[in-house]
Formats: sequence, C-alpha cells, structure tokens
Amino acid sequence: MVKISPKIKKYILSLRQYFINKKIIRNVYKRTFGKRVLIIYLTSPFGVKRINLRHSNVLECASAAEIFNDLEYQVDVVNYNSKRKINFENYEVIYGMGTLFEESFYSTKSKIKRIFYATGCNPIFSNIATTLKVRSFYTDNHILIPESSRILKESQHFQILLSDAVIILGNNYVKNTYLRHDFQVNRYQNLNAFYFDVIIPEVNKKNFSKARTNFVWFGSSGALHKGLDIVLEFFFIHPELTLHICGLNAEESNFYNFYKYRIETSNNIFNYGFVDIQSDLFKEIMEKSCFALFPTISEGGAVALLNVIANGALIPIYSEATGVDLKDYGCEVKTITLEAFTMAINSMLALDDENLKKKSVLILNHVRKIYSYENYKIKLRYLISKVLVE
Repeated sequence: MVKISPKIKKYILSLRQYFINKKIIRNVYKRTFGKRVLIIYLTSPFGVKRINLRHSNVLECASAAEIFNDLEYQVDVVNYNSKRKINFENYEVIYGMGTLFEESFYSTKSKIKRIFYATGCNPIFSNIATTLKVRSFYTDNHILIPESSRILKESQHFQILLSDAVIILGNNYVKNTYLRHDFQVNRYQNLNAFYFDVIIPEVNKKNFSKARTNFVWFGSSGALHKGLDIVLEFFFIHPELTLHICGLNAEESNFYNFYKYRIETSNNIFNYGFVDIQSDLFKEIMEKSCFALFPTISEGGAVALLNVIANGALIPIYSEATGVDLKDYGCEVKTITLEAFTMAINSMLALDDENLKKKSVLILNHVRKIYSYENYKIKLRYLISKVLVE
C-alpha cells in the first residue's frame, strides 16, 4: 500500500474543499417550471443512491428540495459555505443558511422571498452560552479548549432579522432565544426535529435490573458544549455505574487528553468514538442501556438524543436547552451543573425496575409518534407553502 504524506493529504483535502465550495447543482429535478428557488445548504444529498445517516442535515436539505419541486419551483442547490458568485436576481425564493445566504441581501431585486432555516438557538444566545462554558472550564482547570465549544464565527444577523420567515428547528425554548431580540414574532415558526428509524426496540426483552446501571452520552463535536465534562465527572465518582461515550470527536484532543488517564484507568467508562446508528455496536449499546445523558447548553432539536430514545427506548436525563418536549417521561434539568444532574440521575435510579420499564415504553411511544420524519416533512411543507403565499 502506498503511503500518502500528511502534507499531500492536506493538499488533497483542500483541493476537494475548493471544488465543493465552487459547486452548484442546477435544476436538480430537470424541470421546466417558470419559478426558481436557490437552496443554500448542502449539495451532498443530490446525485447519490442512498441518504447518509451520519447527520440529519442531509435529509433536511433533500426534503426542502423535494417540497419546492412539488410546489413547481425549479431547484438549484449550493453549499452554505460556498465562495461561488451567485446572481441572486435569477431566483424568486432563497432558502437555507450560511455566508452565501447572508450575501443575498445585497441583491437589488426587491421581490425575492427569503426563508432562513435555523438549525439551533439564536447564535447570540448560543455563542454567549458556549463561551461562558469555555470560561468556566478554564477557571476550574486552567486549560483553554474553545475547539470543544460550538462557537459560530460567521454572522447570521441579516439572515435572522431580514428574512421573510425563519423556520427554527426545535421547540419553544429554542424559538424564544430569537423572540427576545425581535418584536416581529410572526416571522418565527418552530419545527420538530426527527429521528432515524433503524431499530424497533424490544422493551419487554430488556433486563432493567442490569440496564439501569448503564448510561449513554451520544453526541458529536463540541464535548464541552454538550456537557460531556459534567457526565465524566459524575462517573469518575460512581464506579458502580457504567458510561458509554458515543461520538467524542477525535479532533478534540485537548479535551480528551485532559481526561485521558482517568478514562483509561476507569473500569466503568467506555469510549467508542463515532458510532454508526446502523451498526451492530449501536444496537448492542442500546440493548444494554437504560438512560441517555444530554447536558447540552444550546441545541436545535437534538437529533442525537431522539435517535437513542426512538431506537433504544432510553430514558433521557437532559437539559432544558436541548430543545425537545418530552413531557414527564424523562427528566428535564433546568440548571446545567454537576450537582443538578447528580440529583436528576439519583431520582431516576430511585425508581424500581417496573417503573423504569413503564417510563421507557412511554418515552419511546411519545418520540416515535411526535418526532417522526413524516411529521417533520408535513410541517416543513406547510411552513414553506405558507410563506410563499404571504
């Protein structure tokens, strides 16, 4: 096998990114409709045989394109971070997000409808929250790791405040982070996220006397932002309980190295890296676990959490900022601290096996009923159609 030097790899990746940034897919469905929409999001869903399940944004983008096609718009698609020069005056509608979306407001055409697709809390709220989390960790541990936060560096202010409508992924908690900065409340509509349906959990076969000691943190990049530090600190002092870490980004080396020795010398903490939800490993973790922990400080519908509930019937112990409405089937925590989550975990562990089983069934049925992809697409179609006729 020929070895490629890191320098060559970096060059190949930069070259690939250059072409991605320049790419635009014109007339995705090869239609002759008179109206045109530019979707500024992702080009990756188009021209592939199967949708990637690594992130919901791929299906979100594909769904918007299908809806606009059904509404008789010729669909063009470009990446949200594209550097390509676009003649925005060719379009009746612009949908999506990103730096290119921001540039569209400089167009002189006055009748362009713009729909901003917001995938999380207001960046003003989220950036402050994630920076404060970095500061808190720095104060406590004397190490600065902003790469484990979720700081959005590009401005989204024009997109939020000048668009004709803002479709927000998440519940009213998420929507309210926008409303506190704008009096034009009718522009904002929220939309439930959705889970990927890969496993039908067999709750009756789960051994809750064993599963009750198994917890899952199922996240992605931004370990500090998503509260993995709080989770780890709890399990370091509770060796009788087991933690399964799924999705800790390998690039967050400062975060991992800070905890490396304590993780590797713990008998109750297992770090798997990225876990494909279609894998046998994911199924095995779901079958042996009872709880999902998610102390995030800002989210947009928390697809990761929905996936482990819908496919594993895991009982969530989560922060209010997660952006989902799960009634009393899980345990919502208002304050994102080790003390608050310790109380929440202990309250769940105080339940007997039969009550845990009942909660597991209730949360599973609730999420599968409310947070399905079908419901997501129906409401997205309604919201887009509503904006187009206003």
